[in-house]
Amino acid sequence: MVSIEELIHDLSCLIFIFTLNSNFWSFSQGDTVASCDAYGVVKMWDVRTVACMTTLDLGPHPANRLDFDPSGTVLGVASNDGTVKMIEVATGQASELTAHEDAVQSVLFDRIGEFLVSGGSDGTVRIWS
Repeated sequence: MVSIEELIHDLSCLIFIFTLNSNFWSFSQGDTVASCDAYGVVKMWDVRTVACMTTLDLGPHPANRLDFDPSGTVLGVASNDGTVKMIEVATGQASELTAHEDAVQSVLFDRIGEFLVSGGSDGTVRIWS
């Protein structure tokens, strides 16, 4: 049976992204899918067991986009509150990057994980290291 919280998340889910731990197309133990919704909830799922590993309530603002770093250990989340949330996948610990003056619409890690780029509704692009 699906809980009301899961149903709300499923109905309001804005985007999902996945990371594969070994190479791009192989599914190894610990492969993770992440989703975000209009209520600021981020969920991480184990694709092997099709089970939710972590549910994080990042506040009342929508989470607009997310991206895993190349190692799959950090998840960047673009938030409507003007911040970029950085989540450690193993612990669920979240920290915030602040510099945008309006909603953050996108986040993207570079291929080696040295930088995170975020774009906001304020017309700015930020490069974080």
